[in-house]
Amino acid sequence: MTETRTPAGSRVLVFGDDGSPGADVAWLWINNHAWPGWRAEVVHATLPPLVGAPLDTSPVLTEWEPPQPRAAFTESGLDDVRHLTVEVDPRIALDSCTHADVMVVGARGRGMLKAFGVGSTTDWLLHRPLTPLVVVRSARPIHRALVCVDGSVHADAAVRAFATMPWLPQVDIVVLGVDDGRAEPASACETAEALLGTRAGQVTTVLTAGGATSAILDAVAREDSDLVVLGTRGLTGLRRLRVGSTASAVARDADRTTLLAMARTESDDDE
Repeated sequence: MTETRTPAGSRVLVFGDDGSPGADVAWLWINNHAWPGWRAEVVHATLPPLVGAPLDTSPVLTEWEPPQPRAAFTESGLDDVRHLTVEVDPRIALDSCTHADVMVVGARGRGMLKAFGVGSTTDWLLHRPLTPLVVVRSARPIHRALVCVDGSVHADAAVRAFATMPWLPQVDIVVLGVDDGRAEPASACETAEALLGTRAGQVTTVLTAGGATSAILDAVAREDSDLVVLGTRGLTGLRRLRVGSTASAVARDADRTTLLAMARTESDDDE
């Protein structure tokens, strides 16, 4: 198990830090938002990714003082910043942080999501996030968000995760209901609007029909959103790449910061 101690009432933001320019952008994104009542855990794994590493490894993260620690801006309102390290595949290190309320990672620079490799940590997390995951593409603050719902439990999980963001009052939201013939999104839009409307700025709803990926990408361009929120069904078994995943396609092609979440199951907790 991961060695963590969460103060009562404190929410936890886990930041996956590999020292890359993409991580620098992600840390700046964190600091460009207000997180009162939250603390940050900066997680650094010292070994490169190991293809085929076992999924049942339970690493122990320990506190350390890096040569260049990440400092929180006063404006971020973070209660505390802890630096944690472990000598293990970074994918497994971050997978172990199931106590996080949200995990933030960088996209390793503009366009790099277009060519994920098998060993990519961001790719690993993207296809089956065990906690709500933010993949940062720009450091700019979120002022406008596109929240995508389709009636699935995974989309509902993403909406509920987004509703906990403490900077939500500064965000205008477009709830996009996509009817691809497999679900009825109208009621999901109503539920999302009711939940987010009590926490965010202006909330509007748009219903559309067609393929989910193309509908979302069209809406991203039309609404000029800073953030896209959507659920992902993830993978099963060995977590191989699933060609055609809406979540991965949006994260790859939308060129926007993306928040993804997946509904948890008992099998997830047992891994």
